[in-house]
Amino acid sequence: MAKNIVINEFSTALVQKKGAIFIGAGISVPSGFKSWVELLREMQEDIDLEIDDHLDLTEVAQFIVNNNLNNKGRILNKIVECYTTTDGIYSNKYHKVLAQMNVTTIWTTNYDTLLEESFRHVSTVIRRCDTDLLPIVDIDQKVEIIKMHGSVDSPSPENLVITKEDYEDYFYTHPLTTERLKNDLLNKSFLFIGYSYRDSNIRSIMTQIRQLCSRGTRTHYMVVEKEKNVNSYKLQKFWAKDLERFGIKTYIYENADQSHRELLEIMESIAQKSKGNTLFVTGSHTVEESAFLEELGVELARIKNLTLINGQSKGVANIVLKSFIDECLNLGQSVQNRIEIYANPCAHNEDWEMKEEYGALLESFKYRLVRQTQIMIVLPGSYGTKAEIEKAKQLGTIIIPIITEDRNELIDELLENINIVERLKIFSPSLYHSLKNEQLTTVDEVIECVKNILAV
Repeated sequence: MAKNIVINEFSTALVQKKGAIFIGAGISVPSGFKSWVELLREMQEDIDLEIDDHLDLTEVAQFIVNNNLNNKGRILNKIVECYTTTDGIYSNKYHKVLAQMNVTTIWTTNYDTLLEESFRHVSTVIRRCDTDLLPIVDIDQKVEIIKMHGSVDSPSPENLVITKEDYEDYFYTHPLTTERLKNDLLNKSFLFIGYSYRDSNIRSIMTQIRQLCSRGTRTHYMVVEKEKNVNSYKLQKFWAKDLERFGIKTYIYENADQSHRELLEIMESIAQKSKGNTLFVTGSHTVEESAFLEELGVELARIKNLTLINGQSKGVANIVLKSFIDECLNLGQSVQNRIEIYANPCAHNEDWEMKEEYGALLESFKYRLVRQTQIMIVLPGSYGTKAEIEKAKQLGTIIIPIITEDRNELIDELLENINIVERLKIFSPSLYHSLKNEQLTTVDEVIECVKNILAV
């Protein structure tokens, strides 16, 4: 399967709110946590067995428990000690990109709390056990992280899913989670990342999928590293072919330099595309008229399938919105399908933005708005614009700074940011050179850049 199929089809599912991500240990290991096989090796003397990742590790965990009079205490203590000792361990580049994705549901078999840390700026609901799956009010405004094997910060760590017996009894011990998994498999497209071909977790999950879904599911996707051994690679290809029975398309990537660079590139592309063909314009709230902004709104409306994000702001954003709407009507298009409006808690009185009691509410609003935005056009503004820019940087939004006659230090700071300006070079060489030479930006340059970004 081609890489672009995974990127395009799964990002479309996320745009439609029909996508979910399934995360394995491979995403957390780069942060410094021990792998499951490394953790079990610390107890291999218990069973006098040399442990490697060719073994069924859930079975090995069962042997260790059996050898300790069927007591999970020793292995539980090891797990809790490993995943709660976080000195020098932080969320990594993969977690960062995950937090940039427009995703609302994440499943994971990981016990650690790095995902929660990565999504700390987003309103989240953490599901650690069956009782956590009770309905939550306003769930559409939150990101769900479902930890199907439990979490080290759970009040009942003894319920962690570890051994062969735990897996075998899962349907009976976790009925609500099982039913939710079945529902999501039937109604959402999953992307499985962080698992290897020999991973016991993913093999058990595939068995559960087969048992849960006797009828067809949506299409799912898996991205895995290519096995280095020739025979193992042959088996991996047979395995990938077999996964098609469950509606899972598998992309196997090369990783000769052990950097997993291609995995990161795939995740970054999905993060960008998952926001849809969306654009947000930000800048001063005091501007009352501008021929440049009026022309910009008209030309943006002429870009097919572009959605304008609006946060009920005055000034720059409002001028663009008005001309955008007028042109949509001139083209005989439904405005409802071209604009997404986010209710601004401070729209009635912009002075509230400076009041501490509204800080958390406004922060949540800006984060939710920018998280849905693929492209942000920035004109001179003040503290509100700066706050939106910071969110855009954090969420990987493509920022297009605009040089006008009234440019201010906010625009100067963006022009000095190499990452922001260099990112635009491949989309519009003319805009790139204008920004580098600090020339006034033209509407044609902006439109060329926007069109090329959306065409990727």
